[in-house]
Amino acid sequence: MLGRALLPNGAAGCVLGYGGNWSVATGVAEAILPRLNSAGAHLELHVGVKAPVPATLRRTACADVRLRWWLPQRRHLGSFMESLREKDSIEGALMDMSGLVLPSNAAGFLKTVSSEVLGKIFQTHGEQQDELLWSRFAEVLVVQCHQMRLKNNADIPGLFAAAARVLDDVAGPSPDAAMTALRTHLREEVETLQRCLWQIFVKLQTGCRVVLLLDRRDFAARLRVFLRGHEEPNEALVRHWRQHKVPELFPWNQQLWCLQELSYAADLLPSASRAVKEVLVLEKRPRHQWHQQGLENRDQSE
Repeated sequence: MLGRALLPNGAAGCVLGYGGNWSVATGVAEAILPRLNSAGAHLELHVGVKAPVPATLRRTACADVRLRWWLPQRRHLGSFMESLREKDSIEGALMDMSGLVLPSNAAGFLKTVSSEVLGKIFQTHGEQQDELLWSRFAEVLVVQCHQMRLKNNADIPGLFAAAARVLDDVAGPSPDAAMTALRTHLREEVETLQRCLWQIFVKLQTGCRVVLLLDRRDFAARLRVFLRGHEEPNEALVRHWRQHKVPELFPWNQQLWCLQELSYAADLLPSASRAVKEVLVLEKRPRHQWHQQGLENRDQSE
C-alpha cells in the first residue's frame, strides 16, 4: 500500500527513501522497490543512525542493483539533504521518521542542563499539554541524574524510568514520551524536516508525491503549517472573497507549483509499526494561477 500511495504509476528515475534506523529503512526499501518499473530507476536509501548495514539489506542490494544507500552523517538528515543538492530531479520520496534515537551528545547535555531549561524543552516538545507536570518531571530528572552519575546514552532509558517511578504520578509523563521530546529538541527535528521538505519539493517532478510516516501527531500538525503556505485555493471557495484576501490567505510566492495533501486508505498505516501515528501524502501539482490572473483582471476593470 505504501509503495502504491507514493508511486501510483511506478517510477523511471530516482526515488529517495529514509528510515530512522536500519530496520525501518529496510521496510521503506521493501515498499518502494516493487514499484520501480524501469531499468534506469533506482532507490537511494538513507538512515538516521550510525550502525552496521544489516546483512539482509546487503543481500537485497547484491541481488537488486536498483538499491543504493548512503551512510548517515552527524547532522540530522544530513546525507539526505546533501544527496538532494546533487540531483536535478527526483520522482518521489518516502520518509519514515519513526525509529530515531537520541544523538550522541544527549548524556553530556543532561549532565549540565538546569531543570528550568529542561522543563521548557519538555513543555515545548512534549505531546502532553501539562506545564506543571513537565516541570516536576524535569526537577526529578535532574536530581536523579546527579544521584545516578549518568555516564553515557546507554544509561538514559534507566534514568528516565527512575524519574517516572520517583515522580509516581498517574498522569505521567511516560519515560518514552519524555525521551522523544528531548530527542526532538536536540536533533531540531521539526525545523530540519521543514528545510528538507522545501529542498525535496524544489527537486520533485510535478505530479509526483512525498509520503511521510511520523511518530508524533503534533509533529504532523506543525508540518501542515508548512503545507498551508504552498496550497492553491479552490476557485469556487474564493470567488466572492474580498480582493486582497486570496493572496493573503493563499500565498503563492511566485511559485509555478503548489502542494496538495491527499487522503489515503486506513490500511496505508503500517500495522507492524506501532510507533507511526500519522501519515502525510503530499503531491506536487502545477499552479494554475487563475486566482492571480483573476485579481489582475478585476483590478483593471475597477
